Amino acid sequence: MAWAGLKVRRLRNRMGWSRSDLSRRLSIPCERIAQIENSEVEPNASEIQSLEGVALMAEKHADHMTNALIAEIIMKDQDLLIVEEKAVEEHKETLQEADQ
Repeated sequence: MAWAGLKVRRLRNRMGWSRSDLSRRLSIPCERIAQIENSEVEPNASEIQSLEGVALMAEKHADHMTNALIAEIIMKDQDLLIVEEKAVEEHKETLQEADQ
């Protein structure tokens, strides 16, 4: 599997990591990560093996991460819905008080 710079950047972004995060996790200098991502150098065999491990981890956890993101969105939507319902109720109460 070829590890072009764009592929490394996409993998890093998919994991939500900065270059510094990837550097720390793989024990590869951050400057080297930048060089690989900018296609200035090719990753060596050891770096490729590390990147393959991250890619495997990303695949294994892709469904979990997607489900977690969906759950987070639903929870935020529900919180917004609750806030909107409270605002409507408060507005109704204000209108009722004004009518009295």
